[in-house]
Amino acid sequence: MVPSKFKTSALLTLTLFLGAGLIALAQHRTPPKEFKQELNMIPPVPGIERWVFGYDDVVADSLWLRAIQDLHVCENAKDGIAHREGETHTGWLCERGWVFKMIDAITTLAPNWKLPYSAGATMLSIVVDDRAGATEIFEKGLKYFPDDYNLLYRASYHYTWEEKNPKRAAELLVHAAKHGGPPWFISLAGKLYTEAGQAEIAKVVLEESLKENNSPEIRARLESRLAEVNKTLAAESAAEASGGATKK
Repeated sequence: MVPSKFKTSALLTLTLFLGAGLIALAQHRTPPKEFKQELNMIPPVPGIERWVFGYDDVVADSLWLRAIQDLHVCENAKDGIAHREGETHTGWLCERGWVFKMIDAITTLAPNWKLPYSAGATMLSIVVDDRAGATEIFEKGLKYFPDDYNLLYRASYHYTWEEKNPKRAAELLVHAAKHGGPPWFISLAGKLYTEAGQAEIAKVVLEESLKENNSPEIRARLESRLAEVNKTLAAESAAEASGGATKK
């Protein structure tokens, strides 16, 4: 019979050997390639509501489960990602792309489902860089939920920061305040013509969106935009402090 001490020693030696082998393998593995988004994605056919045979809500749920896996996709961007660190571009990268077509189909099949309007349109606006698509989805949602303050102030952000239409944004924010939104929406509406006011509404929407999303790609874009907003607010605060000191 083999002594138990020998068994223990042999097991320990084998464990150390395997551990050393795994470490060596890990140290010499091939570095992963830069992430590239898979873009072979087919959107729903136009008029899909005529082909689901009454299963509108079921199909809408299925499409949403698929869409949320790639809510950051922009087909026209490098590697399918609209915003990458260190990259700049002018204009809109996407216009009514795959994400828009998915959300448009979902909201056609289930028009009384609020989530795809609020979350989907917000992602189109901030992450996908499909502003035309976001505008269409927000306006579509407001036809069904004209008094929903959550949808109203998210749309207000879009019109302020992305569409550069503070008049429309202020109207939406005042309406939101009258239908359940906090009273400070009224005072903020008057500030939407200023850079500080635009940054304030952006900060609210971005922080809320960060709480709702766990996707690394989506969070990276939200955090990047939030950093821009906080920089604007800090500069405005410093300017006010400097002005106050000068007056004294």
